[in-house]
Amino acid sequence: MTLERLFDLELQYRPGIEPVAPAEKIDGTPLGSGDGTISGPRLRGSVRWSSFMKPATDGCQLGFTGFLETDDGARIPFDAIGFALGRDQTRPAIWSVDVAVQFEPEDERYAWLRPVPVVLDGEFDYDNAHGRYTGYARLHGQTYIPTALSAVLERER
Repeated sequence: MTLERLFDLELQYRPGIEPVAPAEKIDGTPLGSGDGTISGPRLRGSVRWSSFMKPATDGCQLGFTGFLETDDGARIPFDAIGFALGRDQTRPAIWSVDVAVQFEPEDERYAWLRPVPVVLDGEFDYDNAHGRYTGYARLHGQTYIPTALSAVLERER
């Protein structure tokens, strides 16, 4: 399996911001909510999110739910699940985070995201309540799924 960089994601916890997820969608202890930005060649815009956790060995199982609002006006809901681990004892406030993301675009311009497995890899700085991540998409052979699906969608129009 080969992964290609799809986007960069910055998330900031905001005290007092309303949760994005309804209570029945949260599986674990709520951690908080916030906003952020996503930037990549095909995804650019803002992010609203809520997170929750369950204790795990050396860290926690971590979940996010939220939505992207792209610069061109699309709203793309997402759910993510993975782990946050405090691995580096020299930087105890920095947590290593890896999660799998499922996007559920309602706008057909972003239909190419539906079948694309996306992995987020990055760090969460507990002291500053800030996360910085990179999103990677799987490649099948040498064909990048979003590009191939976009070409098919363009031919069908």
